[in-house]
Amino acid sequence: MSEVLSVLDEIENRGQPISHEQLERLSGPSRSEGRLFADRLSQLPEARRLEIVSTLAYHAREDFALTFDEIFRACLDDKSPQVRRQAIEALWEDERIDLASRLVELVREDPSSEVREAAASSLGRFVFMAECGELPQPRGQQVREALERIIRSDQEALEVRRRAVESIAFINDAAVRQIIDRAYGDEHDEMRISAVFAMARSADRFWAETVQAELHSDLPAMRLEAARACGEIALRSAISRLVSMIDEDRDEDVQRMAVWALGQIGGTRARRALEQLLEGESLALAEAAEKALDEMDFMHESLDLIVLDLSEQEMIEEGNIQDRETSEYRREFHRYVDEDEDQDGGDDEDDEDWPDEFLEIG
Repeated sequence: MSEVLSVLDEIENRGQPISHEQLERLSGPSRSEGRLFADRLSQLPEARRLEIVSTLAYHAREDFALTFDEIFRACLDDKSPQVRRQAIEALWEDERIDLASRLVELVREDPSSEVREAAASSLGRFVFMAECGELPQPRGQQVREALERIIRSDQEALEVRRRAVESIAFINDAAVRQIIDRAYGDEHDEMRISAVFAMARSADRFWAETVQAELHSDLPAMRLEAARACGEIALRSAISRLVSMIDEDRDEDVQRMAVWALGQIGGTRARRALEQLLEGESLALAEAAEKALDEMDFMHESLDLIVLDLSEQEMIEEGNIQDRETSEYRREFHRYVDEDEDQDGGDDEDDEDWPDEFLEIG
């Protein structure tokens, strides 16, 4: 008998927790073993199937040594929409090319809007891979066309269209900018919130004025996404508002996102505000500030290496470093040089002199 089936025999009864020893025996199944497991699993009640798949997903997230991807892939065919959705979400680290096509099938054809929503969201990483040249162009185009079809559909559920907008945002071209703009003008607040999330994901400074305006929104979810976007786009002109949000906003999630954004933006004023939080009364904000400062220090260290390693710059000019890495350098540059900083009355001490070689990247 297959080892995975042997474990399933041991755990199929409700109420019996899965031991670490059993998890290790299940880990790393072949494709055929994953299919055998899913076939036998399908004979159990839906609640127990969902419980088992959810448990495997949880432990896979908590322990990088445990992998159940072939089981999750096989469960994409489960008759329960909840199990299929859980399987999609559990495959969040699986970047194998054939999974992109399977997700496209699900987003087009699955009868459950919850499954289509999960598939649309999961396709985002394949859009990112395509933009980085890590996915064959035909497959990347297949993903893009599937997402665009969903976004245009008047028959598709709002939640599915929202996730499609968020996923396609990694593409930086005029057509996607128009998609985000239309989503931002939608009558539903949920879609407008997703549009601002997409602005953040695009890291496009075109949206700077919009996201800063939404920092004043009456909706906590919108303020949160606007703060995220300010961090992703590295808007120094938003620092003063982000600091006031930490002090004044009544939503703790918004406060923590503002702290995170300051860490992403960097600079003297942001550092000063974060350091003050370390001595504040809120333990949660102090912990968030500590993490933000660690991230800021890491980015500074990485930036110093970029500036000093001119031989690497020469490689960039010769086209020997992947576009993905060059894009990351540009984003690091923009974290520290904000062309709109004067709008916020920035401190002169935040202005820094950069080598000509690095300015060419930005």
